[in-house]
Amino acid sequence: MWDGMNKLHGELILDEVSLQFRFSEFSESDLQMNLPLIEVNSVMYESVYGLNLKALKIGSTKGSNNIFILDDPTEFRRLILNACKANLLK
Repeated sequence: MWDGMNKLHGELILDEVSLQFRFSEFSESDLQMNLPLIEVNSVMYESVYGLNLKALKIGSTKGSNNIFILDDPTEFRRLILNACKANLLK
């Protein structure tokens, strides 16, 4: 995750109903993101300090935006969009 100034290390987890982020450094804390897929309204590529196509900006229907630097943002974007589509069809 990118907070605008720092890269925050953690794990981005996609399951059937939500997208979650868990901080590596704060595993004992409540600083966790849990975004239901039904609330995802945009998944766009984002450039962060010259890392073209290395980040995804995920927006929610509640107005929040989170930026994640990923090894393979293209594949993860495809997975999120497919999961969102499948979730809407339920």
